[in-house]
Amino acid sequence: GPLPGNTNCSKIAGADVMVSTDNLGPSQDWFNSGTAAYGTCNTGIVFVRSNANGKMFADAWLSNLRDAPGRFSTLTSDQQVFNMMVREPGKWPGMQMIGKDMRIVESYEPKVKVGILPLALFCNGHGYFVQRTFEWMHLQPYAVHATYTFDGAGGVPKQHRFREAGLWLVEDDEYYAPQRFLTFDGTVPKDMLLANPPAGDLGTHLNALQSHLSGIRGALAVARATGRVLLLPKLTCYCDKTWGGHDNIFKSKCKYPGAEGGDFLPLQCPLDHFLSPSAWVEAGVPFRTESYLRDARVPKAVRDSKIVRMEVGASDDDVHTAFASLEHVPIVELSNARAAFCRFNNASEDAIFEKLMNDVMRPVAWCSECHPEGCAHWVKKETLLTGRVVPTRGVHEMFCRDYQIPPRTCK
Repeated sequence: GPLPGNTNCSKIAGADVMVSTDNLGPSQDWFNSGTAAYGTCNTGIVFVRSNANGKMFADAWLSNLRDAPGRFSTLTSDQQVFNMMVREPGKWPGMQMIGKDMRIVESYEPKVKVGILPLALFCNGHGYFVQRTFEWMHLQPYAVHATYTFDGAGGVPKQHRFREAGLWLVEDDEYYAPQRFLTFDGTVPKDMLLANPPAGDLGTHLNALQSHLSGIRGALAVARATGRVLLLPKLTCYCDKTWGGHDNIFKSKCKYPGAEGGDFLPLQCPLDHFLSPSAWVEAGVPFRTESYLRDARVPKAVRDSKIVRMEVGASDDDVHTAFASLEHVPIVELSNARAAFCRFNNASEDAIFEKLMNDVMRPVAWCSECHPEGCAHWVKKETLLTGRVVPTRGVHEMFCRDYQIPPRTCK
């Protein structure tokens, strides 16, 4: 049931300015609001009250952004300036708590009341898309900010995260027009699960990524051969991912450091954890995420259709034969997409498809630092042998597992 606590933000009702954070512990933040000040304020969500103090802060913020010779001159973003304004220089967290609820602080310069928005109600990307706090905390957030995404800082990967969550609502009618879809069983084979339970086991996670890559390649081929739109299923990951591997994820049991308190492994894996949604959009690959079928705008005949599970042959001719009686079935599901396809019999079409794979199946390496003890301390020997250990930051090691474009699977 719903968590105890005040869900209407009354704890910060007296604040002149309210801001979200990059903290990663929504439950810790909910029950111990004193932790709110120990993270970076994120100016993606800001509320400034229309009173004297709010206007004073906004004026000072703008002035500091324009500050050429002063202490803000080396900063490169409005968020950096905001954080320096609210914290006392040289101290951490450098913000004076006001009142027993400890969610309002007094900013350093100028002196105004700054409220830290509850993380579970004003979610960052990790809290919503990865931890899925709305499920296990039973709280519906007011806002979601697409942070902690990968594949660069552009709009495409952020839009894709919203689509995966069923929150991107601005597509045109054509996006929801009746179409035929091809999906696949994304379940990781049991022989690739190296631990019981598998959640938090790095070797299992790395195997799962390989399984997902192979399944996507096979499904893309069959979708292209049949003129269907690829419908990506839910894919499971058994370990989280950090930016560039620049943190020790092993210490926090395969969760992003700071998110240890969340019960979210295994997780529904975002596509940008191992592939580039931007590359798919740039290449013009037609695809949807599994949340597409939950949208009321999708024709009922598609949403309620029967899914056919089947094996397919090794070439596009075999696929055409297998699909001959399925022309009017809205969704066809492959039971083993990893071994679903070998080649297009037409050499020109086969070459076009291989080029497409080079464009969109560019797997991103999974990496994590191993400080301070070293990678041999944190990673099982058999898993260590599947990747590489490289020096990082001069004094530490990083473990990385590289992935290649999955090879053809031919019978």
